[in-house]
Amino acid sequence: MSKFQTATDFFHACETLKGWEGCKEFVAEGALFTAQCEPLTELTTVQEYCEWMAAAGNGPLKGCSYKLHSSSYDEQ
Repeated sequence: MSKFQTATDFFHACETLKGWEGCKEFVAEGALFTAQCEPLTELTTVQEYCEWMAAAGNGPLKGCSYKLHSSSYDEQ
């Protein structure tokens, strides 16, 4: 699988609220996560972010959806 396909598959798994179980096959073990916006500043791993997304999307943001208009990848 190409790096672009792996990134795309991770994105869709995360955005469709699969949580860590649905995302972990696309992520390196111990992958770190950083963000500048509240409340994500407290999260430090991609695993935590995936679980946060699933909880938010199945809780206060229930029924949310997304539409991807474009994507790109630079091998360099």
